[in-house]
Order: sequence, then structure tokens, then C-alpha cells
Amino acid sequence: MKRFLWALAALPSSFSPINSSRGSGSSQKRHWFVFTALSLLLLATGLDHFGSAYKLPNACLAIFFIAGFYLRTFWSFVYFSLLALALDLWVLACAEGIEAYCFTPAYGFLYLGYYAVWRGGHWAATRQLPQPLTLFGLFFPAVVAISLAFAISNVSFYLFSGYFAHLTLLDYIEAVAQYYQPYITTPLLYLGAMSIAHRLCRWLAATRVFKFASE
Repeated sequence: MKRFLWALAALPSSFSPINSSRGSGSSQKRHWFVFTALSLLLLATGLDHFGSAYKLPNACLAIFFIAGFYLRTFWSFVYFSLLALALDLWVLACAEGIEAYCFTPAYGFLYLGYYAVWRGGHWAATRQLPQPLTLFGLFFPAVVAISLAFAISNVSFYLFSGYFAHLTLLDYIEAVAQYYQPYITTPLLYLGAMSIAHRLCRWLAATRVFKFASE
């Protein structure tokens, strides 16, 4: 419990990426804390793309953005891609209805969309955002990256799934436009929760709550 509290307190003091290349012990611990938390979140939500009253919606897009921002290494993208693939293959093994319908030759393009989101987080990490916008400064790159992922996944599904030969591209876009709002809202809610948790940890660390808890 003491180590967990210390890890929370050791999160970056402002929205900044974790630079594991420095090799410091605290940096490595922060790295592994974020890595483990994101892995658990993907395992907890990755089997259900929509969520329900009893399940959280899929956090995959938010996880790729956070990994790009905090972890930054390309291997973090590779790792979470493989984990997402493993979960999807598990779903496919038990697939019925909509899950099996979604596994088509267009499936691989999902990872191009994931890369766009990961790259958006990485881009935000390399830019000096104005301090007054620290809490909300990730909103614009996140919206752009997630919107690009939406376009990649849906256009590729139209072109390569084999389901829409009877539809023009414009008709297809009109049909799928209704899904854009929930597609982008879910990861933004996760990112908002991350922002709040980050600020809370920073405040608790500043008030030395964690220091007393670890003594």
C-alpha cells in the first residue's frame, strides 16, 4: 500500500511526459505505474466496445493517447496494439452477431487509427502548452487524433469490408455520421478523468498527505 501511494504521489507535477531515458529510479517507477494502470484498464474494458450499466465502455482510444503522451516510446504503441489484438481475437473466438461482423479485411486499419491517436498524444507531449491551458490543453490534439481514427476506421470499413457495394461513399458517410459523437465522447471522458486524477494526485502530494501515509 505504501508503494502504491508513493507511486501516485510521484506522478509528474504538471502535464509532462515521462522520460524514461533518464534512467532515474523515480522515473522508472512512474513509467511502470502508468504502464500497469493502462494495461489493467485495457484488460478491464477491452472486451466490450460499447459498455453497459455494469461495464465501462472501451478505453482503447484514450489508452493509446495517454501512452503516446506519458510513455512516448514506440514500443508502448506496439505493446498496447498487441494487447488490443489479443483481446479482439478472444472476442472473435466467442463471437456472435456484431463482433463477427466487424472482423473483415478492413480490421487492420484499426491499428492505423490507433497509431494516429498514439501519435497525437506523442505530439502533444513534445509541445510546450501554455500553463493556463495545462488542464485542457490536450483537448484539441485529442479531438483531431480521435477524429482521424474515426475517419480511417470507417472509410477502410467501407472500402474493404465488402458490405457496402450498394452504397455510395457519401451515403455511407451519412449513415455512419451518427456514431461520431459517442466515438469521440468516450475517450474524451476518460481523458478528463485522467486530468482530474492527475491534478488530485498533484494536490495530495503538495499537501504531503502521501508523505505522512508512507511514514
